[in-house]
This record gives sequence, C-alpha cells and structure tokens, in this order.
Amino acid sequence: MTYAQKKQVIGAMQRLVPAHAPVPQSPEVLAQLTELTADLIRIYQGEGKLRENPFAEATLRRIHLYEDLIRLEIAGKTILVTGGEGCVGQALITSLIGLGAERIVCVDKAKLAPADLIQAPGLVYQTTDVRDLKAILATFGTVQPQIVFHLAAQRLPGLAEIEVRETISSNLIGTCNIIEACQTHKVEKCIFSSTGKASRYYTGDVYAASKKLCEWLFAKAALAGNTVYAAVRFTHILDNSSIEDKVAKGIENGLVNLHKPDIDLLPQNVSEANYLLLNGLVEAVPHQLKILIVRDLGWPIDLLELVLYKIAQSGKKVPLYFNGLQAGYDEPFFHGQFDPTLGTEVNPLISAVKDVDRTYDRFGTMIITKMSAFSIPELDRQVAALIQLTTDDNFPEAELKGIQAKSIVAIATSIFTRISPDKSLDIIQFGVNPKLFAAQGIDVKIHRTVLGILLQGVFGRLDRIQNYPPEKATKLQGVVELLQLIPELATEVSYLKSFVDRTLAQTTELEFSGETLLKEKAGLRVQVNRVNQLAA
Repeated sequence: MTYAQKKQVIGAMQRLVPAHAPVPQSPEVLAQLTELTADLIRIYQGEGKLRENPFAEATLRRIHLYEDLIRLEIAGKTILVTGGEGCVGQALITSLIGLGAERIVCVDKAKLAPADLIQAPGLVYQTTDVRDLKAILATFGTVQPQIVFHLAAQRLPGLAEIEVRETISSNLIGTCNIIEACQTHKVEKCIFSSTGKASRYYTGDVYAASKKLCEWLFAKAALAGNTVYAAVRFTHILDNSSIEDKVAKGIENGLVNLHKPDIDLLPQNVSEANYLLLNGLVEAVPHQLKILIVRDLGWPIDLLELVLYKIAQSGKKVPLYFNGLQAGYDEPFFHGQFDPTLGTEVNPLISAVKDVDRTYDRFGTMIITKMSAFSIPELDRQVAALIQLTTDDNFPEAELKGIQAKSIVAIATSIFTRISPDKSLDIIQFGVNPKLFAAQGIDVKIHRTVLGILLQGVFGRLDRIQNYPPEKATKLQGVVELLQLIPELATEVSYLKSFVDRTLAQTTELEFSGETLLKEKAGLRVQVNRVNQLAA
C-alpha cells in the first residue's frame, strides 16, 4: 500500500513541476509541493524510516590500514601531495603526520585560510597549479619528493559539464605534468586518486572521461618508467558530500530539488578514501598499474530518503521537487558492466572485463585489479590532439566534450580488440536483455556508443571462436533483433548476425546428422537380429 501511496504522491509532484521545467515560483505550486513533501515524509516514517541518517552506517565503515608497512614506506622520505587542501587531502596529510612523516609538501592552487589548514612541523603549503608544467618541475626539483599522492582535480561532475576546458586541463594536463615530473625527478612511488566512474567501458561525461584517460596515462607510465604507480577509485565521499551541501542550502533557502525520485548511491567515507591511498604504497608494484577499491560499499542509499530525512530533521516545512537528470549525471547504465555468471559479489567500481583479475588484500577489505591492455600509440595520439585543442583558446569549448568522448571510444575499442571475442559476446548479451528492455521501456539506441565499441572489437574475429554454445547463440538471436534497430551499426550487426546464423545452422546440421546416424544404427541392429534369427 505504501508503495502505491509513494508513487501517487511523487507522480503529483512531477505533474506540478515536470523534469527540466523552470524553478517553481508560484506560491500556489510551492504550497502544494510543501504539502506533498510532508505527505511523503509521513509515508516514509510509517515504514519506520527517517529515524536516522541513511548515511550513518557508511560513515562508520573502515577498511584495514597496513600501518606498519606504511610507516616503513614513508620513514625519512619527503612526500608531496597535490590537491592537499581538499577534504581527502587534509585527511591524508593528518594520517601521514600520525604515521611519522617528517616532511610533507602540499601543492594546491586553492588558498584556504591558515586557520582551516592543518599545521605541523615539517608541513609546508605551496600555491601551485598542476597545469603549470614549469612551476611543477621547479617544485619537484626543489623539494625532491620520493613519494607523491596526486589528488588535484576538478571533481564535480555537474560543474565539469559547464567548465569543460577547466576540467580537462586540470585533470588531464595536470596529470601529464605530474607524471613528467615524477619521471624527471625519479620519484619512487606515485598514487593517483581516480573515480569509480572510470570503470565504465565508455563514458562521455566530462569528469569521468578525463579521469579514465588519466588512468590510461598512469598505466602507460607504469610500463615505461622507474616510478611505481598505483590508482585508487573513489565513489561519493560522505565527508565532502556535494549532495548534502546542496540539500542543506536548499533547506536554508526554502526549496530543495533532486534530479529524480529513484536514485541510489553507494557512498564511502573519507577514512576509506584515505586508507586506500595509503595502502596504495604497499600494494603498488613495478611496471603495472594496480587499482584499489573498497570491497564492501554497503547497501545502496535511497537519495530521496536522505533528502526527506534532512527536511524532517530541520523541523521546517520545505517543498521538494524533481528537476530531472542533469548533464554529468544522466549517463544510462549499461548492464554489460557486470557478469552475472561469475558468482562474485557485485561492485560498481569494477567491470566484467576486469572481474577475472579481481583479487583481495590479506584482510579482505579491498578489491585489487589491474588495467586492461590497450593501444599506447592510440592513447598518445588521442591525448596529444585533445591537449592541443584544450589549450587553444580559439577552439570552441562546447566541442571539447565530444572530442574527449571520441578519444575514449578510440582507446576503449583498442581494448576490445585485445580481449577474447567470446567474452565480448557475453558482455553484449548481458548488456542487451530484450526482456529487461521491454519491461523498463529501454530503447537500445541509448547504448549505441558502447555497443559500437564492443561490436568493433569483435568485427572480423568471430571465426576464431570454436564450438560456440548453441544456447548462447539462441540468446544472441534476440539481441541481434534489437541491435538491428541501430542503423549506424548495420555493418557490425550484420556480421554478428551471420555468425549467429552460421552457428545455429551448424548445430542443426549436427543434430540432423546425429539423428540420421542413430536411425542407421537402429536399422542395422534390426537387420543383424533378423540374420541371427535365421541362423538359429
């Protein structure tokens, strides 16, 4: 009953203010929204919810910290932290001090008030932009760090869609500069903070795509240089929550908005983020980029429940409305990200391609995986072209997002030409589920880009597959029917269809041959029996 009530109330709210409509200002509409929001709070409370912050459990989670080994790693060394004035950076610096670090240099373009910064002997703050290669090389030359933590980035997905040039230059060019400085000045270890969104096979979102390119750059650097690199993937950091800040401001201003009512979130706390970075020093190995992830991210959090909890706790009558998904948050989920046949626990920060490489640390609190093989020449071409356009003030900023997305397509395609084609077929099958699409009203065209990457990856390679299971080929028949609705993939889909048809035809021939052979054997037995009877 409560589900129907929720649906009814949410439907009324969405009719009052449709997605992407202007901010409601009519007193009558706001009064109705306030009443409907109060109704929604009562429904949730009737279910026993809103008694505590939905983030409460995630706030208390911890992963194991390899404290003794980390102390050995940092003893007597100079540590440089980029982006150290941020939430995670300050937590990291606090831990480094507690673990015995004697000299820490924080490099950040931000300039917080001294009262807001950690102060300790041996800790120095330096205002430098990681995009300034000359300044970064000079800093490394003066400081001579043995360990680097690279956290500096533009981290807000929504803002990244607006400040495209700023984001790509900060995240991508800044990372190129840090890698060059590490190699030039013989840094021993460098740990990079990435995002769980980089686990997607493809992303066109400005922030996620820039971080994905950075992971590939570090993987290349790990192969070529003497510096040892590792990366960690973060999800939503509770202690630096843009969502909670947004809700708090909305309550203060008397109007709260949420993208849509059915958004789930898997958060982590700053301690987990901090410990991942520190443990990266222990897990990093030469000539390979290991990626560390929190293993247990808990149960997904209902963001609507969080918003209603915050409003209820405020004691104010505040209206809520749903303003629709915004750029940077609206990328559709591709179900081929996960492999349901593996029987492993699902973690959104690792894809089906890398699940075969999944290992755990000794205490079982971290997932550790590695980068898939990709074309380094292709990476070099794409990054060079993207940087040239990003640094050209005459090139339209609005076009940079599309250029970066095409870079992701080119490099991701190089990955899927290297993995086994039958694995790619599995991913296509997991990602295009006709029954699920029909039930949820999903148009296969929303996944045209990632499906194009996958189909390009298997194009011309399916003849290598031996004894493809007929039951899989039968399932692919339904997938092919849907894929035929994407005209721009006609050539690749036709190739896939020919493979499926050929496999099923061979299966039919084998079955027919088998039945014929059985009949011939049965006839022969009858004849033998008759001869034996006559002989008797």
